[in-house]
This record gives sequence, C-alpha cells and structure tokens, in this order.
Amino acid sequence: MRRNLKFRRRFQRGVLLVGAATPFLFSPSFSEPSAEATRFSFARPLFAAGPNDNPAENRLFEPVSLTLDGSPLVSVLERYAEFYQFAYFIDRRVDPSTAVAGSFVDVPFVDALRKMLDDAELSFCVLNGSVLCVVPKDAAGELLLLCALRREAAAELPKNVAQRLTAPLDFAVEDFAEPAATFERLASRSRLKFAGFEKTPFDRWRAAEFKNVVVSDLTTLLLFGFDVDYRYDAAEKAIRPATLDRSRQVERVYPEADAAKLRKSDYPDCKFAAARLDGKDAIQVSGSFAEVAKVEYAVSLIKRERWADEARRNSARRTARTEANVANADGKTNGKRNSGGKRKVVSGSIKNKTLKDVFAFLKTNVGLECSLDSSATAAGLNLSTRVSCEFRNADAPKIASTLAAELDAEFEIDGDRVVFSK
Repeated sequence: MRRNLKFRRRFQRGVLLVGAATPFLFSPSFSEPSAEATRFSFARPLFAAGPNDNPAENRLFEPVSLTLDGSPLVSVLERYAEFYQFAYFIDRRVDPSTAVAGSFVDVPFVDALRKMLDDAELSFCVLNGSVLCVVPKDAAGELLLLCALRREAAAELPKNVAQRLTAPLDFAVEDFAEPAATFERLASRSRLKFAGFEKTPFDRWRAAEFKNVVVSDLTTLLLFGFDVDYRYDAAEKAIRPATLDRSRQVERVYPEADAAKLRKSDYPDCKFAAARLDGKDAIQVSGSFAEVAKVEYAVSLIKRERWADEARRNSARRTARTEANVANADGKTNGKRNSGGKRKVVSGSIKNKTLKDVFAFLKTNVGLECSLDSSATAAGLNLSTRVSCEFRNADAPKIASTLAAELDAEFEIDGDRVVFSK
C-alpha cells in the first residue's frame, strides 16, 4: 500500500474526523511528518532479524513517498523515528545539522534513507535490530563487523562475563556526558567492571536513549566514534579501552545464501573459502579488518534486499486480505444506519494507540461497538495492544477491515457490532 510522507509546517497527529460531526482530537498535535497509511502492528517486538521475526525491519521496508529539501539530518531522524518507532544514534564524527534531500515515490524507507545519506557522504546500519546508526561514509561495515567480532570474542570469556556482555538492557546517555561517568553507570547497570576509561582522551557524547540493546554492541557503539575498541583484561577482570586496529587480520563466516551473491573480484585483498555455519553451507572470508568490513556491509545490503522482497510479498498479502475482508463485510453487514438514518464515516489517522482507546472512540463517535473474541486474546491480543492505521471516509465495514489487517486478525460484523478473532 502506498504511503505518502511530505514535510509540512504544521499538521496534526492522530486526528479522527467523523462525518457531519465536530473534529475529535485523538492525540495532541505535533510537527511533521504526516502519513497516508501505516501497515504494522505495535503488538509485536520492535526489532529482530528479518521481516518474519523483525516487525521493525518490516516497517522500515514499507513503501513511502517523501520529499525532503535540505532538512537537517537530526530533525529527519527524530521525525521518522517517532513515526516508525525506532531508536537512532548519530556518530560523533557526523554533524547532526548535515542537510539531507531527496524525492522518492513508492520506495522502501530504508532505500530512500540510504540514497539521501549516500548523497551526504554518510551511511547507516541497524545494530542488533535495536538502533539505527548513522556513521561516516564506508563506516557502517566497520561498525557491523566490530560488533560481530566482539560478540564472537565474548564466547571465549568467563561465562558470567560473557552472559553480561551479551545481555540486553535499556540505557540512556545524558547530553554532553563524560565517558568516565557514562561507563560508571554502564558498569552498574550491566554488573561489569570498566577500567581505564577516565584516562582516555574522549570528548563528550550527545544525548541518546537505547532500548533493549546488547551490552557489547552498546560498548562498541559508544567507543567506535573515537576509533577505540575494547578488550577484556583477565588479570583485572575488567573491560578496558584499546586502539581500534584496522590492519589486523580477521575472519568472518557468512551463510552461503548471502555470501554467494558477492562478486569476489570486488574484494581482491580478501580470501574466500567454503565453511559450515549452524550445520549449513557457508563461506569464510578472511583479510584485514578494513577489507572484511567492506564484505560485511555488502552482505548486510544483500540481506536487506532479501527482507525487502519478503516485506513486499507480505504487504501484497495484507492488501489482498483487507480487500477480501471488505468484500466479506459488505456481504454480512445489514447496512444499519446511525442517528437520523445517516451513515457515519471516519477520516484520519491513529498513531500508536491502544485498542481500548480506539474502541472507546469508535463507540462514542461512530456508534460502532468493537470487541475481541476469546481466540484473539488467546493469541496475545488485548485492549492494551497498540495500533497505527488510517481511515479515509471509512464506514463500519471499512473500519473493521482496516483494524483487522493491522491486528492480523479476522472479524465478524453485524450491524454496529464487530468482533475480532484469530
């Protein structure tokens, strides 16, 4: 489904307009961007590995139409992070006021973002599915590779250290925070010992908030912008800073399905060999850190394209299901009218609202009484489940079919009563 996103000076978020009625503000107004429709469920986790188990990646692959004309990078990220519900981090070497521009029609959001950042000599990657990172040109592969190597190295550490390094947590970096204070807080939260960071000539970080980020990834991300790595000091039983060595030799193993699509001639300084990964055919790549990082980034793009293809198929299935639901509803509804014999319709959008709020609004303003069947609650849906969607002159059948598509559910409609089931 096509979604239009265009920057305007002011617009209202989550506004539902009921036909022949006074506009009802479903949530406070705020600035930019606006959307024509959304197709994702807030009932599922934010990030994971791909469209099937990674709803957030699915969101970022949604086709969008947008126009930006020299907007500051940080404002663009703030706006779309709120819209798509993702966290972001800007590398300290990147000027947050960098202007980004571009005009796109029906392209995945990640592709539009990549093109805009390419034009600004920047790149991005998604770490552990928990944070979108904007870094200097060609640095995305280095960040991905460094995080992967640190996770692999964690397996060789004492069990309690490895568990704490690979555990997820929520963590906020205060604005202009000093490294020593930040790592002291991280040590307390992760129950790890960090030593030597007070002696490292860092400057300060900008404010950032991380949700469900792996400790080793977070540590790598915080240090990466200073060209600093970390190591575990067994004698001191502490994490210590170390110089990032881009010339050191490293090895990485990739699934054959991804690495087989690489053009080896593009990486003359790397060696490729057959390998096994999780019992499946794989390809081992070895070379200097700087060279293997290029392969790492290329593989991430191959995966992204595969996920985009799957996202497009999922979107097509959802569209077909919505159309079928509408047709089914037209056959089942008795066309019951609301007050005065007039059929009420809704136009507007819902942004990350609970079903309880949505159901209450629809009952009060449209006369539509919605509920969840026991099969829906057994499948994990409840009144706290959050949804985002848009209605255009939607009557009861269209409202029900749109919500059903967002919930990945079925529905039965009888007059002014709708029951959602699984």
